[in-house]
Amino acid sequence: MSRVARRDPALPSPRESLLLRAAVLEGDAARAAWEAWSRDGRAWEALTEAERRVVPAAAQNLAAVGVALPEDAARLRAQRAAWVRTQQLVRCLERTVAALRTRALEDVLVLKGGALGASYHGGFGRRPMSDIDLWVPPWDRARARRALEDLGFRSVYGEERDAERLFGLVHSVGYVEGDGGPGEIDLHWHLLMQCQADELAHELLANAVPLELGGADVRTLDATDHLFHVTLHGWFSNVYQAAGHLYWALDAMAVLRGTGDAGIAWNRLVDRAGAHHLARGLGATLGYLRDELGAAVPEWVITQLGSSGRSLPERIEAQMARTPTLRGRRVLGFAAHWLRLRDKPPYQGAAGLVRYLEAQWDTGDAGSLPLRAVEKIVRNAVLLARGRE
Repeated sequence: MSRVARRDPALPSPRESLLLRAAVLEGDAARAAWEAWSRDGRAWEALTEAERRVVPAAAQNLAAVGVALPEDAARLRAQRAAWVRTQQLVRCLERTVAALRTRALEDVLVLKGGALGASYHGGFGRRPMSDIDLWVPPWDRARARRALEDLGFRSVYGEERDAERLFGLVHSVGYVEGDGGPGEIDLHWHLLMQCQADELAHELLANAVPLELGGADVRTLDATDHLFHVTLHGWFSNVYQAAGHLYWALDAMAVLRGTGDAGIAWNRLVDRAGAHHLARGLGATLGYLRDELGAAVPEWVITQLGSSGRSLPERIEAQMARTPTLRGRRVLGFAAHWLRLRDKPPYQGAAGLVRYLEAQWDTGDAGSLPLRAVEKIVRNAVLLARGRE
């Protein structure tokens, strides 16, 4: 195992790796991994949510080598519910993209499950969806927001936050159907919260590829950008939120196997990671895929990423991964987030830090910031001292 992957607590644990190996390896290797993982006989209800998402993929992979999972009513009910939910979301995705196009929003890309299920997993039976991820370029985000609202979607933030100020801080906002329908959309204008570079949008659009989804012709990321997105999204979710995501590894393996080593623009990945302080996370995830799941990742890619990844935000995020409490991670994440935005208008310099705090705390009164800061510091210190999240 690579040094980066071995020391990174944001990656799957040894037990979780057994389940992932059962889902992606072949023959006796998959069978042995499943037997080792299932030895404790834990019931479906005792699994983590992340494990539950992977078990159906493992079951399908194991069936190919003659291993049938024991009948489990709770698991089968969950799988049927996931299938129904995915079908509802696919239909919502098709009609939403078509409606956005009628509003002259042509540069809409489908991300994550909506694209990966159709392109790399062989269908949505193997890749369930929990929501719809759409991307628009940053210059279209206000029009896309208004279009979704015209279609009956409402932001999960409601009307309490100033939309444009909020959109300058985050990379996406969730929307739900206002009439209680099943539609749930995560509208992106950047792929990652930790990489809010407007210039990257032109590259994503130039590399975008067509995707046939049901009766709709849409577009999505190319294989290289999919790999960039799913690996780093999974890693940062685990660093910032201690989310324990596992499915990113299945998505990444599906992309790599569906494309082949020659189909990935490795130089693009390495250069982009270095330019945007993402080398630590990308090196860790690619090293994990190579060492634990047998991915065909060139050695020079791991070596070059491993020699980078030493910027201040990346060092703070490495400490976050080792921080046991979610509140402790949030305190460190606050600093890392601003450091990643400090070269971007309007957050440059000391005045930019003030504007950043005003936007984070949703206040237009700079004079109130010292008191707000003291309140938050004291509150976090008390909660951390009590061992509370």
